[in-house]
Amino acid sequence: MSATSTINAVLTYALADNQQSSNGFEVFAQFQTTSGGLTIGTSSANTVVLQNRAGKISVSAPLAQVWNDSRLGHPITAYFYLLNKTTSSSGTVIAKVGPIVYTE
Repeated sequence: MSATSTINAVLTYALADNQQSSNGFEVFAQFQTTSGGLTIGTSSANTVVLQNRAGKISVSAPLAQVWNDSRLGHPITAYFYLLNKTTSSSGTVIAKVGPIVYTE
């Protein structure tokens, strides 16, 4: 892992019948910080909006977007979150993958 690396993940998902959202669902990557429990992420351009209730998606997270952030924890530890959007700009995490620790 380095500043020029991009983390790519293929994730399989399935929303339960009772999971509904008028604002949709999305998946994005976040990285562990040096402040326990806090994460930081790449730009919203790397967020994947789910088009179907089940399927496979590809999520990319270019580390260049977070590498120089002094809060970024090392070794790089990633999480992928499935968000039920409650408004156009916020939501509730309903599932996650991680932590995934990468060697630097």
